[in-house]
Amino acid sequence: LTGRQLNPPTILDNSSPQDHKLLCSGSYCIPTNYNKIEPPISNQEPLQVNINIDKVRILEFDDKKFTISLSMFLAVQWKEGRMTGPPPSPTQPYQAISTRFIDNLWVPDIYIYHMKGINRILTDFKGRLFIVNGNEIFFRQEVVVTLWCPMRFDFWPLDQQECKFRLGSYQYRINQLVFALSNLEQDVGRTNVLLEYMRVVPLQSTDDIFTWRDIGNYSISGFRIQMKRRSFKFIFNNYIPSAMFVLVSWVSFLIPPDLIPGRLNLLVGLFLVLINSFNSVTSKIPNSDGINALVAYLFTCIFFVFGAMSGYAGILFTRNRRARKVGDTTMITSMPSSQRSSLNISVIGLLIAPVMNTADQSPKPSLSPQLLPENQLSLTPSGSTNNLTPPSPAKPKPKPKTPWQTRHEFSHVDHVFMIVFPSMFMGFNILYWTICLYFQDSIVSRNK
Repeated sequence: LTGRQLNPPTILDNSSPQDHKLLCSGSYCIPTNYNKIEPPISNQEPLQVNINIDKVRILEFDDKKFTISLSMFLAVQWKEGRMTGPPPSPTQPYQAISTRFIDNLWVPDIYIYHMKGINRILTDFKGRLFIVNGNEIFFRQEVVVTLWCPMRFDFWPLDQQECKFRLGSYQYRINQLVFALSNLEQDVGRTNVLLEYMRVVPLQSTDDIFTWRDIGNYSISGFRIQMKRRSFKFIFNNYIPSAMFVLVSWVSFLIPPDLIPGRLNLLVGLFLVLINSFNSVTSKIPNSDGINALVAYLFTCIFFVFGAMSGYAGILFTRNRRARKVGDTTMITSMPSSQRSSLNISVIGLLIAPVMNTADQSPKPSLSPQLLPENQLSLTPSGSTNNLTPPSPAKPKPKPKTPWQTRHEFSHVDHVFMIVFPSMFMGFNILYWTICLYFQDSIVSRNK
């Protein structure tokens, strides 16, 4: 504890004996035989050290390093019965003295748990070292503390984190020194833009005592920091676009199955966009022991688009298999047989054949002569009608399927997809947002 000098301490020598020499600052003095190593414990009762914390705010929240930086005014107050001075003033209980006088006093050996670093900032516009009620020391200082915080990112970026600021004595056990939180205030005027809210609450009763092996128990005081990340940026940049891509993939169910390029281009394009978004998010997420909420949502969106592609692949497979089984080549390709030999067989040619040649699917009349059976109509050369015999009924030939029938043969499957996919996606969103917004605390506390 250091500071600037207001009133330098002086030594008053009013008599010759050494014991009567006093070390003073202003009107308050301590004897020269004052031992600043020993705490001012009287009647074998533990000394109570009051902690006063105000203007708490978060300066930095680092997901990668698992650290949090806090700015606060930290004040320590304890009773010093070995000090002498004038009687306390009922109107002005706080009397400022030189901050350098703290070097001559016993001070608590404050230890901050899980601290990475601390910066002390002192501004002397009124002084930070006070004598309260004539026999209590009050030292107040602005500090910036960086703490290690055991964060969990299972629900990132919808996560809620809790960090603990705990301080106590490094040397004195609970039967010698007891820490108590007398005041705790948050700086509500200056908030962190990355957090939706931040609350500071006292520690729970289970965190007031620290037991170290078999040496003993140590008193602890401090507060908990409850904070929630501002998730609007992630909802606008990741959640809404991914959900819209899944909605657009359902448009493929309205495209006829024989329009292979149009339907495949739509689904493959959406699939690649979601993969790119997934890779971009996974490169920026904090470290965790598993997948987080955003990664799970993007992966589910990719799965829905992949499901639409798999459904369409099943339609094409069933359609081509049935065509080969019944021998109906119009279901495989609408290109006339006379022109197939001149084509260069390729994947693209097979894909665009049903689209570019739908006009050639109508059957062409045959010009080859047909032989008449014996029991059909026959005319004599003389043109007599006596030998006229009625023809026997012939079996009707099955008509080939028209392009319209071929195009809409599997429309009922797309109708089922239009019901199943939106229902499943809606159910997933209801379950996802309910768990993330309402059951996150219970899940996190159960996993601890």
